[in-house]
Amino acid sequence: MNLIDEQATQWLIKLHSGATTDAQLAEFKLWLQASNQHVEAFRKAETLWRMTRYAEALLPSPKTTKPANSMKVIYSTAALFLLGLLVLFSTVSPGPQQYEEVIYSTAVAQVQTFTLPDNTEVTLGADSKISVWYEDTQRNVRLIKGEALFNVIPDKQRPFITRTEDATITVLGTQFDVQRMPHHTRVTVGQGKVAVSNNKQIVNLTKGQKVTLNNDKVHDVTAFAPEHFAQWQRKRFTFTKQPLQDLISVLNRYNRIPVKIASPQLKNLKITAAFSIEQSQQLLESLSRQYQFELKESPTEISLF
Repeated sequence: MNLIDEQATQWLIKLHSGATTDAQLAEFKLWLQASNQHVEAFRKAETLWRMTRYAEALLPSPKTTKPANSMKVIYSTAALFLLGLLVLFSTVSPGPQQYEEVIYSTAVAQVQTFTLPDNTEVTLGADSKISVWYEDTQRNVRLIKGEALFNVIPDKQRPFITRTEDATITVLGTQFDVQRMPHHTRVTVGQGKVAVSNNKQIVNLTKGQKVTLNNDKVHDVTAFAPEHFAQWQRKRFTFTKQPLQDLISVLNRYNRIPVKIASPQLKNLKITAAFSIEQSQQLLESLSRQYQFELKESPTEISLF
């Protein structure tokens, strides 16, 4: 480990100690500003810290108070452990760096924003999940379920690649939204440009454009109104001639009482609707009248048949 890596680790331990003074913070800022190598070394150390559950376990719970001597042991142990990780990282992996895969997720009815290691921000919709891993040549994200809005930090040397079952989205730096439904993926662009591809076709999107992919097919690129971009952040949704099961999948991610389609023939019923999650009950009642199906409610679920 070189001197800069050692300094980065020492700063990381100080900042996680909970006892950093204003003077130390000012000194840390000056150290960062002195060199891009300092920034990169600290970013690497911080990434390893975040990825290591053991390091997190060493941090004291905010709900408990530990004696001063115990705290010293905790942070000395944490420092030694992280130093060991950095030595291993620099000696065992001399080739292109491969960061460990990290999972980010939200619970039902929860929307949350996360900051990735390169300072890219990703907002996940309710009951959504992504996996993230970075390499020297590219940044990788897989949308496992749900929806995600990305504000990507530009990096010409490492494109930002997002994958779903239907699509691969490649950007250098932009703002885009990906929604994964049971039978399709939709990509919309708020700023910049993205390339969207599957195994057979590639399309380029710019600000204000969207595309839907399903069954190995890339549908026509269309425009959308600015107010409709990532409207799920406001818990609003618009469906145009889409299967009822797609709409229900959204309701089930944002509401705690699940909705079940009891009659199989209803799953592919084409629905057109615009609504907010707060209107879920009224929406179901309106759809049942419009499309002539019945609702059956219990304390634990709502059934459609």
